[in-house]
Amino acid sequence: MFYKKGVDITNAKSMFNFINNHFKYWTMNSWNQLKSIAHNVKLYNLDLDGDWATALEYLMDENDIGGLQDSIRDLIWCWEEEHPNYSLGFNGRSAGYLVMYNHNPDKNTVNYRSILPECLQGYDTYEDWKNSIKDSIYHENVKDYLPLLKEYTELIRSFDTLCDELRNIVNSYSTMNYTESVEMQERED
Repeated sequence: MFYKKGVDITNAKSMFNFINNHFKYWTMNSWNQLKSIAHNVKLYNLDLDGDWATALEYLMDENDIGGLQDSIRDLIWCWEEEHPNYSLGFNGRSAGYLVMYNHNPDKNTVNYRSILPECLQGYDTYEDWKNSIKDSIYHENVKDYLPLLKEYTELIRSFDTLCDELRNIVNSYSTMNYTESVEMQERED
């Protein structure tokens, strides 16, 4: 796996660290300080078996020869269908980051704030988070947050799995011959 990492979903510290340390990217612009769970999906960073420039030719082909664009779109659509409260979008100057957004399916709107609930944000370490829970006016316990941690860990892991699947598809196109594909398409037309 390229993106998906192991995490113990029975251990609060492991889940918190997984969530807290996961890569995040700006959801709109850096000036608004809004970040959400993301992955860098720039072709030259994917450690492809073939040539990333070849995969780029398939991605940029206006006729979608080979169906790479459709395959990517279909995988993302299926993921969003499984997770109706979340939406995915490419962000960055070159659209090189796949970012997870909150989605309101009733209104079909996207919220650019982090997908993570406030109670999990803004802590440098697990110990800081744990102490803030104990010191809160509710005197809560970490065990009270296990279902929430598990829910977000599983959500993020499903996103990581999707990114691995997208990488695998792009990787297969990186080893194909774009020129031959275009010539075959022209002969079929």
